[in-house]
Amino acid sequence: MLLAAKQENCLQEVLIIASALSIQDPRERPMDKREAADQAHMKFADEHSDFMRFLKIWAFYEGALKTKKSNKDLLNICHQNFLSFLRLKEWRELYAQLKEIIEDMEFKLPINAAANIKNDQDKYAQIHRALLAGLLGNIGFKDGEADTYAGARGIRFSIAPGSSLKKNRPKWVMAAELVDTSKLYARCVAKIEPDWIEPLAKGLTESHYSDPRWDRKMAMVNAWERVSLYGLTVIPKRRVHYGPINAVESHELFVREALANMEFDTRAPFFEANRKLIGEIEALEHKARRQDVLVDEYVLFAFYDAIIPANVFNGASFEAWREMAESKIPRVLYLTKDALMRHGAASVTEAQFPETLDIDGVNVPLKYRFEP
Repeated sequence: MLLAAKQENCLQEVLIIASALSIQDPRERPMDKREAADQAHMKFADEHSDFMRFLKIWAFYEGALKTKKSNKDLLNICHQNFLSFLRLKEWRELYAQLKEIIEDMEFKLPINAAANIKNDQDKYAQIHRALLAGLLGNIGFKDGEADTYAGARGIRFSIAPGSSLKKNRPKWVMAAELVDTSKLYARCVAKIEPDWIEPLAKGLTESHYSDPRWDRKMAMVNAWERVSLYGLTVIPKRRVHYGPINAVESHELFVREALANMEFDTRAPFFEANRKLIGEIEALEHKARRQDVLVDEYVLFAFYDAIIPANVFNGASFEAWREMAESKIPRVLYLTKDALMRHGAASVTEAQFPETLDIDGVNVPLKYRFEP
């Protein structure tokens, strides 16, 4: 947490919270004064995060230390606010030890940072991203109407009574600890954003890919990516460029869809020439009233696949390769009529299939369509 806090520029706040997590909760809740204790603790509550209460308690105690008239006065302040004087003392001692360690590591704390703790939205995100770095196994997702959360490694837990988030129940949470009593409870809980998880969990997440497809507009093969952490889905569906992930499958899809099926936008001369040639043979099929003159897409695929290298899997890599290849063999990608025709079409003559028909002195252009 402290290493992440250095990166997030919130070292002071996380140092306070991290030391608090290592001791017993400084709040007291006597059985005979539970309502009074709850009322006293309300001023430390935060609707989005139980961790933030530690910063509020710390600031409160710092203020009490400065204004105390005597140690007895300080004890009375703690007693009135249902805070344990001994645990607060232990907290400060542990804080000092951790502070000494990070100063030995040459981590710089802001001057007077404890007196300037902020609780704005950006600071909230910084603090909780740093805390999340140490709590990746304690995240949860509210996946239904029930009061439970889906957690890592297939567990399910509920937010513990007494948490500020018990009523709100945000979609994503992290917890300082998971305690199994009558059921599994998450204690000291905070709302988090799922976007925070993946950058902090590099090397721990798993990606699953589905539905790779050619995207003509983007000139690349795209797929859907699902990202999970310890079995819990953190990104359900994200569009990704599939080429760098699976070059073999992307190359095959590019050649079949973009070139063989002509679903590609390019100014390359070969492409229009091949399209025109295929159109001429399709016209012959209609005239001959047979649908087996033009070769199928598998032959077209084999033609392009034999020429184009396996590491070409999108529009950009193809255009770069094409320019180099055509500088050596200008017509390397041009199809021929012989390569495109399964059967000859000698029976298709101008006499049998004229381009125009004279009707009462008017020349009417003809097109042929065979579609039984």
